[in-house]
Amino acid sequence: MSNRSEQTRSEQIRGVSGATARGSEVLLFVGTGSFGADLRVEHLEKYSIVGGSVSARSMPALPDNKKLEAMEEPVVVVLGLSEHADEHVGRIRVTWPHAAIIVAAPETKLADVYPLLVRGAIDFLPLSATPDEVLAKCSLRLGAYRSRVLERSRTLGRLTINLMQRTVTNGSDTASLTPIEVKIVTTLADSLGGVVPRSDMKQRCWGDTAITDNALNRKIYEVRRTLRKLSEDINIRTIYGMGFELSVRGDSAS
Repeated sequence: MSNRSEQTRSEQIRGVSGATARGSEVLLFVGTGSFGADLRVEHLEKYSIVGGSVSARSMPALPDNKKLEAMEEPVVVVLGLSEHADEHVGRIRVTWPHAAIIVAAPETKLADVYPLLVRGAIDFLPLSATPDEVLAKCSLRLGAYRSRVLERSRTLGRLTINLMQRTVTNGSDTASLTPIEVKIVTTLADSLGGVVPRSDMKQRCWGDTAITDNALNRKIYEVRRTLRKLSEDINIRTIYGMGFELSVRGDSAS
């Protein structure tokens, strides 16, 4: 490839706005400094890279909500370890529910990575990783990403939750859910039989929007009432001082 061609490709994938290479799968680098900047040009036929480029420029911070909402959902978000990383994980997970979040950090900072995995990140990359190792990890997560996108419904006992149409059905009976209510149901279902802390529920369902405990309680009440109208096998229990627990009598979620 000529120097001019490399310069043109670098310009295509540089910047915060989303001007990227012509690859079909979007990789987003957030707050990673020069990490990911050495991805070789030949890899870019498959991936569009935002925030990391062959010119070693990267996104200094997470874009605002409008930019996030306008951007195509990435396959993978590689997130740098910073004092705002916890907040970033929540915003990314709310905006792009299916994207895989990988934390890039020094191997000496593994203790700081664990809380981010609890919040919604799913993997870790050491800063010593080579470009091939970075892309191998992204490829691994691509399969899981596609599986989550294809998962358009959830089963809770006799209920079927359609995540795309935001409906819950039991035979011929159907009820509609709001976008927030769908997030509440899926958050509870993901932790079936376990307690979802209040702070985690707020972060996963509302992101950075401030929500009072009373508002959260009302929304949980509405979800509980909707589900129980369709099936008495579903129970959402409030564990005072902790959070919420979903259980299904006589069956399991899938």
